[in-house]
Amino acid sequence: MTNSTNASSAGTRVEGAGDTLAEFGKRPGIKSFTVDVMRDAGFNIQDKVQTQLTKDMLTKYDVVVSMAAKQFTPTWLSSAPNYIYWKIPDPKGRSYEITKHAKDAVEQKIHELIKTKG
Repeated sequence: MTNSTNASSAGTRVEGAGDTLAEFGKRPGIKSFTVDVMRDAGFNIQDKVQTQLTKDMLTKYDVVVSMAAKQFTPTWLSSAPNYIYWKIPDPKGRSYEITKHAKDAVEQKIHELIKTKG
């Protein structure tokens, strides 16, 4: 038996759909350490394009994980049978250390999910 794990990323409220993460981080008034934290962890995400999550996308995945605050989660998402919610504080606009802590929390949750679903 082959265990394959693939993932995609999309947001419930994307401010710059189609922009790369590097472009997003250069906007005035936006402070984000996500690209830096991920680069330091060995991942180059600066050219990844921001994508808006749509209802049609839900059927493409076995599991859809959301970390968006409950008030920003559409009902069609929270009522989907493959929906999982992870309460991880949004590090947007906060320090490198807080962003790294959020990345580490997501990484731990991913490992737990793979163990239970794998």
